[in-house]
Amino acid sequence: MSAENFERVLAEQGELLLPISGVSMLPLLEQDRDAVHLVPAAVRLQRGDMALFRRANGELVLHRVVRVRPDGYFIIGDNNPQMEFVKNEQIRAVADGYCKGETYVPCTDETYRAYARAHSGYFLRAMRWRAMQMLSRLRK
Repeated sequence: MSAENFERVLAEQGELLLPISGVSMLPLLEQDRDAVHLVPAAVRLQRGDMALFRRANGELVLHRVVRVRPDGYFIIGDNNPQMEFVKNEQIRAVADGYCKGETYVPCTDETYRAYARAHSGYFLRAMRWRAMQMLSRLRK
């Protein structure tokens, strides 16, 4: 689905189930298997939310909010080492649930909230990423 179609469908229907492409949200969301249920971001996002935003090059990206600022958010994929700053006006939608295969999980689910809290702490994510890189080098 093109970015223009996505925004039109979201505006008209108020929700959208979007298949996952890419690996930035692993291990939670897997490409070609999972989908995310998106709704317009009507309220201020919180740490741990999965937000869909538009980069300057027009690309739509789903990543997790790790820091909230008055003018925007620091956002990172669960499987990425680098944060990026996203301005408020770049946010297009927020996930209120996801389909893992055939199973729907709302973002209010306690197991998911615990996962989101664990993956929205940048220091622990950076340490895990570095440890994985070191292990990968040792295996070579």
